[in-house]
Amino acid sequence: MIDSSGDSQLVEIKVEYQWKPKTCLGCTVFSHVDAHCPHQTTKIHEKVFLPKFNASQSLSSSDLKERTSPKPSSTYVLRG
Repeated sequence: MIDSSGDSQLVEIKVEYQWKPKTCLGCTVFSHVDAHCPHQTTKIHEKVFLPKFNASQSLSSSDLKERTSPKPSSTYVLRG
């Protein structure tokens, strides 16, 4: 607050309200909640199912290539 002499001073103002608005825990903004935060990244996991082999089964070279090929384990999506 700036008084008539042009000096500024810190003033505490108490406010009462009937409800408390929801806030985003990530960026502490009142306009949205965590699930809709434009500043948040979401990690999406891709499920990969591999066949089970027992000792009596043999693996072919194509099976090995498929099982050891590098694939991203997760994808990041930026909303906003």
